[in-house]
Amino acid sequence: MFLPWLFSLFYKSIKISEFFLIVFFSCLFVGICLWVFSPEIKLYVGLSGILHTFFVYYSLKSFNQDKFISIFIFGVIFLRILQEQFLFIDKDISLVNDVAVDAHLYGFISGLLFFAIKKFLPFISKPKN
Repeated sequence: MFLPWLFSLFYKSIKISEFFLIVFFSCLFVGICLWVFSPEIKLYVGLSGILHTFFVYYSLKSFNQDKFISIFIFGVIFLRILQEQFLFIDKDISLVNDVAVDAHLYGFISGLLFFAIKKFLPFISKPKN
C-alpha cells in the first residue's frame, strides 16, 4: 500500500528510458557489490536494492519540485539504512538474514552515484540530436 503511493509521487518525473537505465545500473552495481563485499551470500533474489536506488534517485531529482516530500523520503531511507547497518537487528527477524540489509545499502549508494553521474556529467543527461 505504501509502495504505489511512493511511485505516484514521482510519476511525472519518470521517463521510461531513464527508468530502464536506473534498473540496469542498479542491478549491475548491487550485484557487483554483493559479489565483492558480501561473498558469504551465494544467492540473492530480490528487488529491494533496485527500489532503494529508484527512491533515492527520484527523491534527489525531484527536490526542486517538492522539497518537503523529497527530504522526507530521502531522510526515511537514510535513517533506515543507518538503523540496519549500525543498530542491533535480530537476524531471526530479518527477511533473509544479511541479504536485504546489504542490498539496501548498495541500492542507496547506487542511487546517490546514479544521481551524481546524471547531475555532473551532462553528456549522459542530454540526448544527442
